[in-house]
Order: sequence, then structure tokens, then C-alpha cells
Amino acid sequence: MKKIPYGMSNFRAMREEGYLYLDKTMYIEKIENLNSKYLFS
Repeated sequence: MKKIPYGMSNFRAMREEGYLYLDKTMYIEKIENLNSKYLFS
């Protein structure tokens, strides 16, 4: 089971140490093209 990277900001450590990482890059363009404002927390 993968660990959840609470409070981690080191991407390399997350990848190398087996933390959960979800790549949502493909959604950036879709979000930018919407006529709404979004808050990501």
C-alpha cells in the first residue's frame, strides 16, 4: 500500500520513497479553458 505524502513538498522523495502521486497534468488545459474560478486546496 502506498503512503500518502501529507505535508511533503519534495517531488523526488515522493517518487523515490513510494508515496502516492496522481498525475493530473492532462486536466490543466481543460481547467484553464473553463470560464469559472477554482480553488485547489
